[in-house]
Amino acid sequence: MLSKSFKEAVFQIMQKISDEIPDVHIKFPVDAYIVGGAAVHFHTNSRVSNDVDSILSNAVKLPADLVVPWIDKDGNLQQLSYDYTYNSSFGLMQEDYDKRAVLIKTIDEKLNIYILNPLDLIISKIARFSDSDEDDIRVLIKMKDIDREELYYLASDAIKVGIGFPKSIPTHLEWVMEIYDEIHGVGQ
Repeated sequence: MLSKSFKEAVFQIMQKISDEIPDVHIKFPVDAYIVGGAAVHFHTNSRVSNDVDSILSNAVKLPADLVVPWIDKDGNLQQLSYDYTYNSSFGLMQEDYDKRAVLIKTIDEKLNIYILNPLDLIISKIARFSDSDEDDIRVLIKMKDIDREELYYLASDAIKVGIGFPKSIPTHLEWVMEIYDEIHGVGQ
């Protein structure tokens, strides 16, 4: 089925996942936390991704070939796929991210779909800090009410407990703080 928007395509992929979840989960729903570019889109409507990264609270048999076609705002056919290779250990995560996540939809009473809150989304992009990560961080800081001290505290905490990340992460955090200060005119 052809989706009319990126968000609708994300929900169609999640519906296909929900279809595979046994009904016993109506009493104990599975939680799906959308991260990455898809989460940035839900918060800012600024960009789209070609895949959906998510963290699932339970082991779920995922259907093969989770791909949904969709039409972008210019009328072009796009394709959204589920990233089977995504692992939450790829990004820096503060351990209580799930408590701050934003519930956006429940499907069939057995799949709760959350997006990372903007603070945790920024933190998740600090480890890799690619050009697209920096762009996402900038747009989140511009468009969302981000508390500088809370961001620094939560990111520092994630860095302390994170394992296997490059030694450059504290420098990346300092760059994020510089971006924040630049956007908000701090120290000028």
